[in-house]
Amino acid sequence: MAADGFPVTHSSVSSASAASRSNELTTLKARTRRDGHALVFGRTADEPFTPSHVRKTAEKAWAAENDRRTEEAAKNDTKPVLLTPIGLHEARHSYASMAIAAGFNAKSLQTFLGHSSIETTYNLYGHLLAGAEEEAASLFDSYLSRADTSARLAQIDSAES
Repeated sequence: MAADGFPVTHSSVSSASAASRSNELTTLKARTRRDGHALVFGRTADEPFTPSHVRKTAEKAWAAENDRRTEEAAKNDTKPVLLTPIGLHEARHSYASMAIAAGFNAKSLQTFLGHSSIETTYNLYGHLLAGAEEEAASLFDSYLSRADTSARLAQIDSAES
């Protein structure tokens, strides 16, 4: 189950990462013998991990990486650049934010996040699409500048006469 209450299934995850994660998911799917609407990541195909278990596991991974960075920095006599841990909820929103910045449209984002309706996607991430109006206006201006403006003006003039 994702942080926002929507299940993470093979269908939703494989759609989201078809280009970059296809091989990894195929391998995981074969190894776990999970398919269809089974959970990709969970204690079982039907039972999700508990958030506290996932958080504890992630905290251990963050700590191990920060330890590695600290040791590396000590060897180089530099200050370590440490990671700030984030939870699954923040990771999911970070993914969505980066996907929008990369140019994903709302319908693709809905599919990739596993939202059952586009309304959920717009309610959660619509504010990040705010620049879309400027981009749309720019695209429309560009289209109009390429259009046969004189012919269109002649049509307008003849309609007004």
